[in-house]
Amino acid sequence: MSISEFKSLVAAQRGAVLVKTHAPPTLEPFGVDTRLLRYVRSLAAESDVVYVYRDGRDVLVSLYYYMRNNDREIRKVPFSDFIRTQNCFDTMPRSKHRFNRVESWKFHVEGWLEHSVVSSISYEDLYRDYEMAVITLATRLGLEIEANVKPIALPHSGYLSSRLHGFARRVARMMRGQSSATSSAILPRKGITGEWVRHFSDQDILFFNGIAGDLLQELGYV
Repeated sequence: MSISEFKSLVAAQRGAVLVKTHAPPTLEPFGVDTRLLRYVRSLAAESDVVYVYRDGRDVLVSLYYYMRNNDREIRKVPFSDFIRTQNCFDTMPRSKHRFNRVESWKFHVEGWLEHSVVSSISYEDLYRDYEMAVITLATRLGLEIEANVKPIALPHSGYLSSRLHGFARRVARMMRGQSSATSSAILPRKGITGEWVRHFSDQDILFFNGIAGDLLQELGYV
């Protein structure tokens, strides 16, 4: 899709348009086309940006299992080795960064949080109290919540995970049979918090803290 086609598509939408991305703060993946890079950066600067961050240790556990499901070579790699190797997502042609996976998480989080246009919220807040987290975020963005909207029911601690599963399944069903469309929806493996404790050895914890322990502390994870 060209830039002009994308602009036309956005202009034709009613209400707010939401765009999801895992792009780094430099937006380097778009750098292969300088016109596209300029457009994406201007779009980010002019829009409300919501950044959802998560405990980097849980991020790496989640990434490990995701990549094991999609790369046979990763299945042969122990978790301890995995977190010490280069993040394959940082190998863009013009990238000046060559990070191991802990460094990559730190770079991603710090880079986005330093932008003044970013409203941040933690995955853990969404997990623990989805309704309050959404209300807090809406307040920051200056959005009004209608008085007649019923509160979100939170039947169990895995509520957010179940919502993510349901959303991904609905997207998959919509995309099924449409050869011209693809979906980037990923079914969450568990979606819980604190699972890193079961995967990190004492040496892994020392390795992670030596690189990103200060950021963990800043975000309130330790």
